[in-house]
Amino acid sequence: MTILWAAISAILVFYFRESIKISHQQRNVTSKLDAYLIHWALKIIDGSDFDFKLSSIGLRWAEEHEKCKSTKEIFQLNEKFKIKLEGMKSELFLNGTFETLISKANDKMVNSELDSSQIYTIISEYRRDIIDGKLYPNDSELSVLSPTTTRLAISLKLNIVSLLEDLIMILTKIEKDPNQMKSKDELFELYVCWLKIVRDKQLLINSNKQFLSKSALVNAFKNFLSGI
Repeated sequence: MTILWAAISAILVFYFRESIKISHQQRNVTSKLDAYLIHWALKIIDGSDFDFKLSSIGLRWAEEHEKCKSTKEIFQLNEKFKIKLEGMKSELFLNGTFETLISKANDKMVNSELDSSQIYTIISEYRRDIIDGKLYPNDSELSVLSPTTTRLAISLKLNIVSLLEDLIMILTKIEKDPNQMKSKDELFELYVCWLKIVRDKQLLINSNKQFLSKSALVNAFKNFLSGI
């Protein structure tokens, strides 16, 4: 019996040591991710009250998301916002919102010291650096986090990459003829993608804040009890 308890104790000690090790890894990756989210800003247009108003829906989406207590509630919330955004689509086009965005983007391209090919190169390199883990933790690093946080962080990265890819195509169209984008669905899809980025970014910032507020030992106990 003594040998059995000794074996069990040895196993428990081993797993707890591994939990502490993982906890420190999680803390390092979370700190890195948090630094990118807070200090590194992905901006398509200059910050202003107009831009904040467009992004505020994503912030409300994140706020309601945090109140959900199950996967079912999250799914229902996403469907709710999907329907809400579809309802806003015509309004955004009718009140000239997208025309304003197009005009600002076109003015920036015209006034920029860079030509269009240089702008596209910068965006492409930015995209590649995110994928390669130079401007964002790579998937291997993110995998040490909790399943929920890992899924959210990877979703954010994929949405950023997708937005950058779509942005290049839209800027090309705007450069050729700003007027041709007035009623194109690509603009609305880009806007929805942007809102998802705003939502996921805010959720991760809040999640990181909660995680980093706890000691490595406390997080190690949570890992141990959850089997991570």
